Order: sequence, then C-alpha cells, then structure tokens
Amino acid sequence: MLWRKGYVTERVTGFCAKWDGSLQTIPEVVIGFYHADQLTNVELWCRLLRADFGDDSDWRLLNLGVSSEELESAFPPSLSKRVIQGNPEDWPFDREFAWRADLVMVGPPTEDAWEEFSDCLFSLEN
Repeated sequence: MLWRKGYVTERVTGFCAKWDGSLQTIPEVVIGFYHADQLTNVELWCRLLRADFGDDSDWRLLNLGVSSEELESAFPPSLSKRVIQGNPEDWPFDREFAWRADLVMVGPPTEDAWEEFSDCLFSLEN
C-alpha cells in the first residue's frame, strides 16, 4: 500500500491582520508564504484565484521570508508584480496561507479549502 502525506488545511477565523502603513489600500485577498518550499502551493492558490476571479481582482502575494533571488526564479513576472513584503511577526502562521477579511486558510489549497475560501469571496462580492 502506498502511503502519502495527508494534507490538512487549517481554518482560522477572527484573525486581525496588521499592516505597517506602507500600503495605501489593503488587498481583498492575500496569499502569504514564509519559505521557498511553500511556493508550489502558493502558485496553486494563485491559479485558483485567477481562474475563479480573474486578474483584475484585488489580491496580493505577501512575502514573509523568501529571498528576492528565489522569487525571481520561481515566479513569472505576472506574479512577481503582485508581491508585497511583510513582517513575519505580524502573521503567526507557519505555512502558506490565504487570507480574506476574518477567514484564513492555512496550508495547501485542497479542494475543500478552496471551496470554503471561494464561497467566502463570492459572498463578499455580492
């Protein structure tokens, strides 16, 4: 029998994000990451966002620790222009995450995680 690592995406509610004031407006959606090994899942979150909400929606990538060289080699220019820098001390998660209002999905974009997150986005748009 082949065993593989289970994917569990944690649902966090009631989180209040801190912003350092360098942003004029707070993005509607933030995909955050701390390490280069999380970039594959970050790209999946981005693809799902683009597929369901398009490139014109207000979402950003929050870099909390990956070097600019690693980002340049991992992301195409279309994603690189969405990266903003953040303070890891303001975001108390240990994995990649998707944040919107008071909902944070911490971990990979599993089917269930994306369904719940996108439902939250759809309900806020309408």
